[in-house]
Amino acid sequence: CQGNLLTLTENKRSDETLFRFYTSLKCGRPLERPLEDALMEARLMFPKTNRRALYTLTMSHKLRIQINRRENLFLKPKCAIHIKAPLFVSRGANMAQSMWVWPGMRLIGGGGCCLKGVFVTVGDVTDEFVTILGGQKLTHADAVRSLRLCSALTYASVQGLTLKGVVRLETDSLNFTLKHLYIGVSRAVCSSLVEVI
Repeated sequence: CQGNLLTLTENKRSDETLFRFYTSLKCGRPLERPLEDALMEARLMFPKTNRRALYTLTMSHKLRIQINRRENLFLKPKCAIHIKAPLFVSRGANMAQSMWVWPGMRLIGGGGCCLKGVFVTVGDVTDEFVTILGGQKLTHADAVRSLRLCSALTYASVQGLTLKGVVRLETDSLNFTLKHLYIGVSRAVCSSLVEVI
C-alpha cells in the first residue's frame, strides 16, 4: 500500500450499538482498552440469557467438539442418520467428528469436497449419501471429512463470516485477548443477539 492507511468507518454488518462497541476496542492501536475493562462492559451490554445460542465461539477445539456433540444430540430428529468419522486422520488434517445428519440441517465446510468456512444446508440424507442443497452429493466418508457441525466454532475459523442468530462468546481461556473479543462481537448482526460469558 506504499505506507497508506485505510480506515473503514461505514457499518454494513451490524446495528449501531454493536458497531460502536467493537470499534471502541481499538485493537492494536495506542489507545487500546484493557481486556478486563472491555470484558466487563461486554458482559453488561451483552449478558447471557437462557436462549439457545445458534453459534458458540470458543478458543479450544476440545470445547468446540463437546458443544457440537451436545447440540447435535439434542437437536436430532427421528429421521436423522448417523455418519461415523474415521478413528484416525492423516497428519495435519482437521479432525473429523461423527454426527447425526438430517434434511434442513446447517453445516459448515471443512475443506476437501466442500469449501472451508462456507455454510451449507443438507437437502437429503440416505444410508449412503448426503446431498447438499444445490445438488452436491457426498458419500458418508466424504461428508464427514468435508463438513463440520457449526453450533460451536473457534474464533480462528469465524473471521470473515457473518453469523445470523444468537452468538455466544466463551471468554474464559487464558489465551483470550481483546482481538478475540473484537472478532467474536463483530461477527454478529444485532446487539440483542450477542451474549458474552
